[in-house]
Amino acid sequence: MITAGSPVQADTAQADTAQAVTAQAVTAQGGGQGLVVVGVDDAPQAQAALAWAVVYAQRTGARIHAVTAWSATPQLVAGPELVTGGGMSDPLTDQHLQVAAEERLSMAIAALPLGTAELVERSALPGDPATVLVEAARDAELLVLGNAGRGALASAVTGSVAARCAHHAPCPVVLVPDPARCARDEE
Repeated sequence: MITAGSPVQADTAQADTAQAVTAQAVTAQGGGQGLVVVGVDDAPQAQAALAWAVVYAQRTGARIHAVTAWSATPQLVAGPELVTGGGMSDPLTDQHLQVAAEERLSMAIAALPLGTAELVERSALPGDPATVLVEAARDAELLVLGNAGRGALASAVTGSVAARCAHHAPCPVVLVPDPARCARDEE
């Protein structure tokens, strides 16, 4: 696992260092197929991960595959609403969830610097995010994810997608921190 600063905010030396470290990890693990998979959700660190992947792809010629996962979450109702049926809304259909996931990907890609969106392939897939990302990274040289930086205990309790991917991915994993957290740490 590689933790990288965002080259969008980092100076050129840091970006070059991140690329060199990443290239060493890819070579060491037999990667180099030219595909970078990026996990995208609505968190700022996911946007930073996508931006990092774009810079990496521009420097190496790799292809980028942005992936988001969705799954139906059961609606839980408690209290008087359970007895009266109040508070129940129509459950979201798979089609609604697919459309929402595709919109999330479109917004993330639209936020990239001008002229870079064409570098990005996209997929919105049903399933558990960690499982979907590990499967998508099967033939990738890198899996790039945003990292909330919650710490080991919080990740163990909540089941961090980044932690699960780092343990099960078939390729090196680059974790890109939340840009706001990096700015706070530099102060």
